[in-house]
Amino acid sequence: MSEKMRARSSLAGIEVPVIGSDTVKWHQVAVPSTSAALPPPQPFAPSTEDAASCSIVGSPPTYFIWRTHKIRPRLLEIVEFCAYKEFPRIGLRLEFPDSLSPFAVICENKTNNLSGNPYMLYAVTVSGVAYLIRLKNVDNYASCSIFPPNEVIEFNLQTYPHYGAITAMAASSECLVIGGNDGSVGCFQLGMLDLSAPGFLHELRDDAGFGRLWGLVSRSRVVAAVHDMVISCVARKKLLFVLHSDGILRVWDLSNSSRIFSHAMNTPALAGATSVRLWLGEAHNDTSSIPLAILYKRTLDSSMEMISISILHFTSGDRIVLSLEPSMQDISLEEGGVIDVNLTSNKIWILKEDGMVMQELFGPKENRGVAQCFALQEAFVADQLFQSSEHSSDDLLWLAHSLFSSSK
Repeated sequence: MSEKMRARSSLAGIEVPVIGSDTVKWHQVAVPSTSAALPPPQPFAPSTEDAASCSIVGSPPTYFIWRTHKIRPRLLEIVEFCAYKEFPRIGLRLEFPDSLSPFAVICENKTNNLSGNPYMLYAVTVSGVAYLIRLKNVDNYASCSIFPPNEVIEFNLQTYPHYGAITAMAASSECLVIGGNDGSVGCFQLGMLDLSAPGFLHELRDDAGFGRLWGLVSRSRVVAAVHDMVISCVARKKLLFVLHSDGILRVWDLSNSSRIFSHAMNTPALAGATSVRLWLGEAHNDTSSIPLAILYKRTLDSSMEMISISILHFTSGDRIVLSLEPSMQDISLEEGGVIDVNLTSNKIWILKEDGMVMQELFGPKENRGVAQCFALQEAFVADQLFQSSEHSSDDLLWLAHSLFSSSK
């Protein structure tokens, strides 16, 4: 956190453990493989990391928390819970044939919801194999079992040689989208169409019309690598937001594979910074606006980070039109790397390695820059016991003097 933010912040709360979360019983289920392809010499997709996220499905919402581990790269852990039920006692531990990229999406199974598999899980291995698994409720699986082959679709993304290595992924109930280091973006109708059916793959590119007309495969324009992608529903249409390494933000309408927006995002006042992550809030129909946040990092100093917040306005109709409001707020972060960000109607929540920060997006100007901090439990306890490195030797001497005086 920057000195400016620290001066305008207050401790609003601390992390607390969820009752029952330490007693989860894990049911391990193996994912079968039909692929005979050997992994490439180098990873084709992002390498395994310690990562976690949440997918929200349905109304009332069901929450799926998933997690990958660097020390156990072939395992994906899933916990399913609802706000009106106590924390679940059973979790699912999926074992894949190969190491996993830090990516998973769980969504509603719209193709065959009456089959007893109400959910769909997307996952991708570092060797470039994509999986679509039709899921039951988590507590319906027995431990040491195997997914039935008819509930698993496996697809090797390396079968499209003109694509570069995968750098970003996104998914919805209709498709899996991959972005490459060559700037390519491919939309695969995994689970919707047969792998050999026409229209199974749509490549999103600016010259798509000319490519179809002349049968061209290569793009005529150089496009920077894809850094992040987000699928969002705006005015009842699925839009794909793509952030490239050169700071270009492109938006595609997935219903017709057309680009509807392209803009060079202004780099904030952080020398040598590049854009690496993208987050979107929900589209607000009453104001026709979408809050948007981009994380910038310095190439030579990874400890320096900044989040730039902007607003996209949209007009709905036969074709959605987007316009960008200039950056409304830049948040400097000097300590504790950013893990995740959540944008709500009026707030931004920033989860960092050393805690969580919340700020107002709108309202009176005097309130916008005021950060409310939420400390991690271990850090808060250490701080209370004067074990934090922030405390000087004078603090420890004062504590020792107080203890000595009270004993007398």
